[in-house]
Amino acid sequence: VRICSVTILDAADHAVVRMVVDRPALAMKALQDEGYNVFETEVLGVALPMEKGIGIQRVLSALLIAEVNIHYVYSLLVQSGTHPVLALHVDDMRAAEKVLRDQGLELVGQDELAPFDEH
Repeated sequence: VRICSVTILDAADHAVVRMVVDRPALAMKALQDEGYNVFETEVLGVALPMEKGIGIQRVLSALLIAEVNIHYVYSLLVQSGTHPVLALHVDDMRAAEKVLRDQGLELVGQDELAPFDEH
């Protein structure tokens, strides 16, 4: 299982660890087998082809105009092809997918994630 992104929210009596992984079912089973409480949520992956001038601002602007609320954002440590990927958890996944596609943005599935080229 490749961890593509991780955030940790620490509180006095517990911590919430959010991870984006390339094989969620396997990760979920492994964590449950070790006794962790695990919840799965869907995120939306968007490629950011910087050479075309498509960055985070364009993604966020499109969602703002469509009045889609963003709960949290991950900058992934992997890429799709040669492009960095942004993952978002939003309140209306279908509306977000539609508006981003309408803006010409490429949505990325977990099977399209690859490590950054180390050259």
